[in-house]
Amino acid sequence: MKQELTNATRFAFAWLGNIVTELAEAKEMGVDRFKRLAPWFVKFYQSQRGILGRNQEGVVDFNALDQQDAIATISAWCRDYLRWLSQLHDCSPENIQLFKTNYFANPDGKFDINVLADLVVEDSRDQGQKERDTIQRLKERFNPEALSLPNQGTAGLAKALYLVCRL
Repeated sequence: MKQELTNATRFAFAWLGNIVTELAEAKEMGVDRFKRLAPWFVKFYQSQRGILGRNQEGVVDFNALDQQDAIATISAWCRDYLRWLSQLHDCSPENIQLFKTNYFANPDGKFDINVLADLVVEDSRDQGQKERDTIQRLKERFNPEALSLPNQGTAGLAKALYLVCRL
């Protein structure tokens, strides 16, 4: 159970602490400009236009309403999950200490993404493994081809992040 909670916690933390922030930047600056700054982005979304400006078949449009709704839905789940987990750790007389909830006590706020490797209490990994455990490295490991369908768009991105968050 702890392994599954760890995976979900790391996913929610990485999503809210970095991914959703970068997706907001993509929306603000435009897909064509953003994809040059974030190579992982083009693995899930495309901005290519076919003849007459229409999207190519099978290409997920980041700006489509369903994709933006999915981002909002996943973000809401992550906030609710981290809020629940934080409250679970705070309830008394129980003494639950699985995660360092002070890192995400306010899931509506900004996270220090540099503490990803330090979220789990009693993490048995060596210091070298922890130092390599960064959100940037997680994004480098995204592989949509290894996912079941849907493996593109926001659903594919969330599935890929969830998979690479596993310790």
